[in-house]
Amino acid sequence: MSTHPRIPEIISDPEILSGVPCFSGTRIAVSLVLDWMATGWDQAKVLKEYPQLTPDDISAGLRYASGRLTGTTVAAE
Repeated sequence: MSTHPRIPEIISDPEILSGVPCFSGTRIAVSLVLDWMATGWDQAKVLKEYPQLTPDDISAGLRYASGRLTGTTVAAE
């Protein structure tokens, strides 16, 4: 298992979802949450449907996606 640099809320583990990046301590893929948000879900809806996630997890997922697109890693403030 590995966490992503500077984003410990996101892990990749070959034993969990075949290594697809997911939120630490869950089997929820980052891409799943991003897809729901792209269809119009807001943070409140995501947290209602996935109560094991926190607002910090969602922010981490967005930072992770941004980093993948730009080739950088954005640390939490």
